[in-house]
Amino acid sequence: MAASTPNGKIDLRLWSDDLPLRERAHQLGLSPTILHDKGGPVVLANGRIRESKASRHFVGYKSVDLEAPADANRYIGEILKALSHTEMAKLIASGFVDAEICLAAFRGEINWEDELDPAIIDAARMANVDIVIEHYDKFTDEGAPLSLRL
Repeated sequence: MAASTPNGKIDLRLWSDDLPLRERAHQLGLSPTILHDKGGPVVLANGRIRESKASRHFVGYKSVDLEAPADANRYIGEILKALSHTEMAKLIASGFVDAEICLAAFRGEINWEDELDPAIIDAARMANVDIVIEHYDKFTDEGAPLSLRL
């Protein structure tokens, strides 16, 4: 039996122009899956190396499958809790590190932007963490997934 596609996936992504993130990637208790150093090679998901170099330091954390809005609200809360009272939280609050929680929506069964808990969205904003919903079930005229920043 083939695995079904979840309604969505969610993950945390961090970027910095000046601060190397590789040595800080494990401090949150989350599992980093993508690490790029500014000026270094960019390894793609298929293992190939992109010709251009990384323009910023980057950490992408392991994504989690979502079936319902409660899953998203719970995981966003877990990310914010992992960040709270850490050096990384201070770097994000100051704008030295950019943080984004990305929710990839695969099917139109859930209107994620209406279903996310407003208190969770407010907590992310207070922590200077963007929440972005990328709709892989809706596309722009250019064929890119429709993206909504909350």
